[in-house]
Amino acid sequence: MELIKIRFGEEPDAIEAAVDRNLTDLYRSANLLFSCSDCLWLPSMDMIETPKEIVIISEIAGLEKEDLEVEITRRAVKVSGRRRPPAPAGSATYRLAEINYGHFERVLYLPEAVDANSISASYSNGLLTIRLAKQPAQEHYRVPIAEE
Repeated sequence: MELIKIRFGEEPDAIEAAVDRNLTDLYRSANLLFSCSDCLWLPSMDMIETPKEIVIISEIAGLEKEDLEVEITRRAVKVSGRRRPPAPAGSATYRLAEINYGHFERVLYLPEAVDANSISASYSNGLLTIRLAKQPAQEHYRVPIAEE
């Protein structure tokens, strides 16, 4: 029997991303533990899983490396930072202002535990890439049964 994948709509990944953002917004408004009171924007992020690692890519153009912070537990990644607005030149007046500045924070929950000793992060061309090696599966051990 051959497996057939069925996709509804033209861009299911876009729909999934929209649902994820809406759920995040819902949890933030309902529970203060999920909220970041001074967050002014949320960067877009991708999470890619391979058999050996999890890769997170975050689109955060316009930040200095020193303005970024990455915190990782075995099951979650928190990326936070601050994008500073450019200083306006002399008597310049904004005619259009669509770029968000200020503090941001995103927490992504990982599908598997990761090895804290095998993590790397790089920032290039406005993309932050975090590579997390999956924790090796625990081996099974035989437990000897003692006689009473």
